[in-house]
Amino acid sequence: GEVEDDGSWRAAWTWLYVSGRPLLVLLLAMSVVNFSLSFFNLGLLVTATSVGGPARAGLALAVGGVAMIAGSLLLAQRGVSSHRIRTISRALLLVAFGTAIAASRPVFALVIVGVGIALGAVPAANAAMSTVFHERTPASMYGRVFGLRSTIGSALGPLGSVVAGFVIARLAGPALESGGSLSGSVGAVIGTGRERGAALILLGVAATLTVLALALRRSRTLAPLDAPVAESETESWLDPVRV
Repeated sequence: GEVEDDGSWRAAWTWLYVSGRPLLVLLLAMSVVNFSLSFFNLGLLVTATSVGGPARAGLALAVGGVAMIAGSLLLAQRGVSSHRIRTISRALLLVAFGTAIAASRPVFALVIVGVGIALGAVPAANAAMSTVFHERTPASMYGRVFGLRSTIGSALGPLGSVVAGFVIARLAGPALESGGSLSGSVGAVIGTGRERGAALILLGVAATLTVLALALRRSRTLAPLDAPVAESETESWLDPVRV
C-alpha cells in the first residue's frame, strides 16, 4: 500500500521494507560487497608485498588505480546498460575472477594481472548501483536513502579492515604454515607459508563475490530492476508514496 512520507527516517525505512524492497536487498548486497572489498584491499597489499617485495608492492596498487580509470573512461563512452542487475552481477564476477588470479600463485605478474581485472570492473558495478538508486528512489527520500547508503559504505570499510587483519594473522596464515590445516590442500595450489594467508583471504573474497553475483542475477525480488524504468512504472512495481 501507500507509504506516507512525513520526512522521518521511520517513513524511509517503512518504504524500503514495503514498497522499495528491491532497493533494500541491494543495500544488503552492497554491505557484503563493501565488507568483502575491505578484505580485498588488505589481502592485496599483503600479497603484493610478500610476493613482489616492499619495493614493488606499490606497483600493484598503481595498476589497480589505472585499471579503475580505464574502466571509468570506457563506461563514460558506452554508458550504463539498461540491465542494471545483470551489469552488477557481471562486474562482480569479473572482480571475483581477477581476485582469484591474484591469489592463485606467488607470482607477481599474476598479482598485477589479477588486480587489473578486478579493479577495472569496479566502476561498472558502482555506476549501475548508483543509477538504480537514482532511478527508483522517490525524490522526497533521496537524502535519507542515499545517506543510508553512504553510512553503510563508510562504516563497513574500517570494520572489515580490522577483521581482515585478525583473520590473516591469526587464522589464514597459520593454516598455510608447514603442517597447518590447509597446507596439504589449498596450500598445494596457492603455495604454503604464513605469508600466503593473505592469498587465502583473497580466495575467500573471490568465492563470496561469486556466490553473491549469482544470487543477484537469479533473484526474483531484483528482477524488476532489470527492466527499463518506463516499463517498470507501467507495471507499478513500486507502490506510490504520498507526500
